[in-house]
Amino acid sequence: MTNQNEQPVGTDPCVCVECGQQYSIEELRSSNAHYFDAPHHYDRGCERYCLSCWLGVGSLDIARDP
Repeated sequence: MTNQNEQPVGTDPCVCVECGQQYSIEELRSSNAHYFDAPHHYDRGCERYCLSCWLGVGSLDIARDP
């Protein structure tokens, strides 16, 4: 199975399509396994989004002071 970049699924490092941050699914799975199941279902977006962006707290989601 491959993703849009034709890399095998789960290949590290990944790059978030929203913020551009590099991340490792393997490392996230070992340290934040609880996000991969309900209610967050990060397993559905881990190949495209970093965990912060998936949860809505990424650098582009946080309001900046004017």
